[in-house]
Amino acid sequence: MFYLVSTLNCADADAFIKSVGALPQEFLDEWGIAENNVYRSVDENVAIIVNGYKTLEAAQKHQAELDKPELRAQHKEQLGVDSYDLLLVDRRVAR
Repeated sequence: MFYLVSTLNCADADAFIKSVGALPQEFLDEWGIAENNVYRSVDENVAIIVNGYKTLEAAQKHQAELDKPELRAQHKEQLGVDSYDLLLVDRRVAR
């Protein structure tokens, strides 16, 4: 399993998380997302999304799409996301 971890600095993390929670299953399926977990930072307006993918290719495809400048601009305009970082990781290798 491969995971794409996104940390998003938001104007309103709670509103962003609510909008992400409303995504239809069909959207997740289109991107090959097998697991979807969303967290909120305790002290900041930061949302953390951890998506799991069965293949590296599916994770890389989604990461490439999210890295596009026009999509970043759209996230800022429509969802109040000031900035975000993406990290692609493999399965857990240590405890």
